[in-house]
Amino acid sequence: MHINFIPKFRRFVLFSTITILSFWMISCSAAAEQPIMEMDDAQSGTLMFRTDIAGKYISAPALATDVQIDVTGPIIRARVTQKFVNTSQNRLEAIYLFPLPDEAAVDRLVMIVGGRVIEGKIQEKQQARRTYETAKEAGQKAALVEQQRPNMFINSVANIGPGETIIIQIEYQGKVRQQDGQYSLHFPLVVAPRFSPDKNELLPASQLSRSQTPIGVSLKVNLNPGFTLSQLTSSSHKISINGDKQKTITIDAEVIADRDFTLQWVPKVLGKPAFTLFSEQKNGETYLLAMVQAPNGMGSTASSLAREMVFVIDNSGSMAGKSIRQARKALIAGLDRLDARDDFNVIAFDNLTEKLFEQSVPATNENLKLAKRFISKLDGDGGTVMLPALSAALEAQNSNKLRQIVFITDGQISNEDELFSLIAKDLGNSRLFMIGIGSAPNRYFLSRASRIGRGTDTVISDLDKVAIEMTRVFAKLEKPVMRNLKVRFSGNSSRGIFPNPLPDLYNNNPVVILAKFTSKPQNMVLSGELPHSNWVADLSLSSAKPGIGISQLWARAKIKALEETRFTGKSIEQINRQILQISLDHHLVSRLTSLVAVDVTPITADDTTLETAMIPLHLPDGWGEVERNISFKPKPVTAAPSLRRSGITLPATASPHEIQIILGLLIIALGLSLAASLLRRKTQR
Repeated sequence: MHINFIPKFRRFVLFSTITILSFWMISCSAAAEQPIMEMDDAQSGTLMFRTDIAGKYISAPALATDVQIDVTGPIIRARVTQKFVNTSQNRLEAIYLFPLPDEAAVDRLVMIVGGRVIEGKIQEKQQARRTYETAKEAGQKAALVEQQRPNMFINSVANIGPGETIIIQIEYQGKVRQQDGQYSLHFPLVVAPRFSPDKNELLPASQLSRSQTPIGVSLKVNLNPGFTLSQLTSSSHKISINGDKQKTITIDAEVIADRDFTLQWVPKVLGKPAFTLFSEQKNGETYLLAMVQAPNGMGSTASSLAREMVFVIDNSGSMAGKSIRQARKALIAGLDRLDARDDFNVIAFDNLTEKLFEQSVPATNENLKLAKRFISKLDGDGGTVMLPALSAALEAQNSNKLRQIVFITDGQISNEDELFSLIAKDLGNSRLFMIGIGSAPNRYFLSRASRIGRGTDTVISDLDKVAIEMTRVFAKLEKPVMRNLKVRFSGNSSRGIFPNPLPDLYNNNPVVILAKFTSKPQNMVLSGELPHSNWVADLSLSSAKPGIGISQLWARAKIKALEETRFTGKSIEQINRQILQISLDHHLVSRLTSLVAVDVTPITADDTTLETAMIPLHLPDGWGEVERNISFKPKPVTAAPSLRRSGITLPATASPHEIQIILGLLIIALGLSLAASLLRRKTQR
């Protein structure tokens, strides 16, 4: 018996060790998931500390955000207040990526610490970063606001002590949008991922949260429009409205930051002046904001022109679901508005681009039927490889007809500069009209693309109204009121007029002009081309109303115009010098400047180390499962109406706890294999 006991004992010890080791490896992964989490698993709006394990974090302080927007006539002044609360036992550096309107002129940063108010200063970007890093290393509290894109900013706050609260306020200047007789503003609450054609994947704008826990966002608008309202609504959120002449609008309850806030108002009296003027005197110079509309009756009497219409539709994955269904419906309705004089084509794209016809064709019944059949089979899938589609839309401009490109997309791409360069180079006589669809479209791309394309942009956030709103756009494009609009001022004292060149004038769509003068001019002369004649108007500027913040709007417009000259081959060094100077002169955050605030009071020395925390954001409403990677290579443009779909591969992810599970299962398999081997030996004996 003694001889048989030893092998049995050895087998018992071996199997026991394997079992304990296997379950330990698996339990380690389960235990690790309690205090340690991945960035994507965080609650939205929650700060997280880095740990020693790559890609793993522990949850930390919460973030609260308050937005107050004051609207006076066409001018917006907004203040964004963010509260960082450190509930950990360590000093914290908080990092938060946040969106703002792409035309926001960010000019003020205030940090409030322990009752002290520290005003931010504008500095050249690298200098501001050095100032911030020096303060951080010295243990001083500091805040830094940097522009990542014209509509995305990074806010860093250093040395938040255990249990401390720091309040950061950011202010910006903006202007109201007016379109189709309706005034509106928007405030973005989410940064959507961008698709990168080079990497063939979605690039998260920040780490994204799957959580649907409401982020602490409160928003109030003080609206003084200057006229009586017939309608005041929000197409994005439930709101409460108080007040008589001046309205106070608030979001009804805590919201999930997964869609942009929008507010629309309509005047009670539909009759409108053709010109609205505001001026500001600052540092001995005059700034002017002019809103030019088609004079009453001119838009309704404009005759339609023969056109070449090129419809481009984004049917990538981010447009899946209701977005693509509504876009298909609206596009088919647009085809029905064409007449026998018009030519047209349809281009669809996701990871590949497909033209319905090699060249634009007459709008015959047969061609329209082919187009409707083609459109009805489109579905949202794949990546957003936009460049080949845009190139296809801009090529072959041999027609003498009015050429209009209608581009339907959510604009979630990362290679904006490449697309802007293509538009600037190949626009020719075309006009580009961008239609953004979704809860959080890339407004920066939409507005700049349409501005370079001398067209207009329209954003439709309410997916139930896509067809209605696009039908309105199509009706407007049928009758351009005035083309090749030009403006000049008396005295030749202008220091810059924007936009330049001016876009065409459409009914109920005003053109906003910003200008700067060394001395106030007496009059403004506008001229343009009507369908069958020319038009000239000589306007006195004595009736201009006083406005505040027009200088910042003008400076932001100039910076945008300078940025756009990069796409025309102008010297980047010369452009950068001008942008830096205008940003410093007007105290604005730009690609080359940042706002930095430092509390000169040193903190008490302690033994805690500075942890860096990232704040994850929600995905935009309606995006669904876009966390997956999209694996494919862009394909060339085809000229056949055949339908196609590219494959989408889910990512093969790995993390420490997953590895531990795999190792545990492998050890179990090894144990079973050894057991089987021993059993075979025993049988053979």
